[in-house]
This record gives sequence, structure tokens and C-alpha cells, in this order.
Amino acid sequence: MIYFVIFGILAFLAFAAMDKKYTAYIKLSSFAALFVLAIFSGLRSSEAGSDYLSYHDMFYAFKDLFNGGLAQVFSGDYFFEPGFALLIIIISSFTDNHIVFFLAISLLASLVMAISINKLSLYPLLSILIFFSYDYFINYMVAIRFGLAAGLGLVVICLLSKNKKKLALVFILFAMSMHTAAIGFFLPFVLSIFTFKRIYIVAVLAVALIVGYVDLGNVLISMLPGWIPRAGSAEVYASSSMYGNSLGYLGFINIKYIFLSTILFLYWNNLKDRVPHFYPLAMFLVSAMAIRVGFHDLGFIVGRVSALLGLVEIIIVPAFVLLLIKQKIMAFFIVVIYAFFHLYFL
Repeated sequence: MIYFVIFGILAFLAFAAMDKKYTAYIKLSSFAALFVLAIFSGLRSSEAGSDYLSYHDMFYAFKDLFNGGLAQVFSGDYFFEPGFALLIIIISSFTDNHIVFFLAISLLASLVMAISINKLSLYPLLSILIFFSYDYFINYMVAIRFGLAAGLGLVVICLLSKNKKKLALVFILFAMSMHTAAIGFFLPFVLSIFTFKRIYIVAVLAVALIVGYVDLGNVLISMLPGWIPRAGSAEVYASSSMYGNSLGYLGFINIKYIFLSTILFLYWNNLKDRVPHFYPLAMFLVSAMAIRVGFHDLGFIVGRVSALLGLVEIIIVPAFVLLLIKQKIMAFFIVVIYAFFHLYFL
């Protein structure tokens, strides 16, 4: 029930922000909103998800920075990414309380998210509303590494928009050191080298539908050489009855990405000069669609990769709806209903 109350408050703030008299308070409201969400995330219990106890154990498995923690990081004797291991020993140098650890990670991720959303979105509070309705629960509350990588992904979009490719590459590697799924950021990075054109959406969608139809993902993952980091784990996940092939060829999220990509194609000329950071946002969305549809048979792995890329939905949906529909009140309620639909059927 409390989450529906929070949803209502966020929707009210977003509605108030539609009035130009209150635009000066948008940034403050968005930072405050994400701060509150960070507190809820940081103070969650083990009932929030099965990963809670894993992160709890991770924290207590490492020594602090001044008592052998660095040696543990460089030993590589753990199952997750080294950047996150380094973050653990830094935080454990200041506290031995796992609740403070969870709070610190949540606040850090939310700070990066708040800064990025305010830079990228025309309607920051609506973006936060959509974020809260789905990604916050499915990914952010469960895997705290995901929250860090997601925020860094939004930073990558800002950098690609400014053509700072070298720095964008650094942040992609940084994000990968927090969550391996951030490897998906390389696809829009490669696309950014070329002039991304409208027709590419059709080509990418066609290839993704064909590759997904023949279930090529499992064939490719079985061919990965053993020296690639996490290759063994990826193959185990893909072959698991619980995690493998769990997305469906044309599941709900896949259809949603195809639909948003279709809107992008149809209204390309109308949107490209009106949506800030249009090209990197478009490349991230199309990449999310291509990976999820094309390699759906890999299940959980592809779900994580595409979710990081697909986070741009929180920026794209409010912009598309409010720019394409002239009646702003109607457009606002369409976005709210879209977000509520996700929350209700979560």
C-alpha cells in the first residue's frame, strides 16, 4: 500500500511541475524523490529479494581497506565484479554495519541517477515516476550493483551526446566493474561511431526477429572461449531451467521495446530536433530491443543486459508522449496510466 501512496505523491509532483510557476522546484523535487526512494531501498529487509542475503554475505566476507581488503580484491577469489568488491572495502573501512552499507550504495546510485535524469529528461519527475513503477522494484531493489551500473549508463548517454567517446568508454568499463551486464553498453557505443539513421531501426528489428526466431543465442554462448570473464557463469545461467529461456520470443517487455522502436521510426523527423540527446537515447533503445528480442533464449542474462539499456524508457516515454500529443493534460495522464499499469501488474 505504501508504494501506491509514493506513486500518488510522485504523480502529484509531476503534475505540479507541468505549471511553469513550479519549474524552479523540479530539480529539488527530483533529488528529494530519489533520496526517499534510496532510503526505502537501503532499509529494505531480506524479504525484498533473494539477493539480499548474498549482498549481506558479500559485505561481511571482505576486510576493510587498511586490513587486507585490497589483497582480497586483487585475489579475485569471489564471484562478482572487482569494482563492486573495491566499493565494499571502501565502505567497510568506515562502518561494519551492513544496513549502512546498503544505504550508502542506494544513496550513491540515486545521486548519480538524479543528476543524470535532470540532464537527460525534459520531464524529470515523470521519468522518476516511470522508474519507480518498474525498474526500481525489478532491478534496483533486488540487485544493488544494477542500480550503480544503471546510473553510470545514463552518464554514458550524456557523454555520447557530447561526442566524448573516450570518456564514455571509461564509464562503460567502470559500469562493467559494477555489473557485467553493462557490457551491453558497447553496442550503442559502436553504433555512435556511425551516423545513426532511421532506416537502421528497420534493419536491426528484422535481424533481431530472425535471430530470435531460430534461437541462435544458446548456440553462440556455447561457443564462447573459456578465457572470457564470466563465460562459464553465462553458460550455466543460459542452460538453467529456472533462468534460461525465461523471456519468451514475444513477451510483454519485448513487445514494448518493439512498439517504442516503431514510434521512434514513425516520428523520427518530428522528434530528433525536439528531444535532447536524441541519438544516443535512440541507440540505447534500439540496442535494448535488438538484444532482448534477438537473444531471448538466453533468458536471465539477456534480461539484465537489455534492462540496463532499456532504462532509457524512463526518458523516452514522457518526451515522446508529451511532444506528440498536443493536449498536455491528456498526455500527462497517458504517461501516469502507463506507469501505473507497470506498478499494478508488477
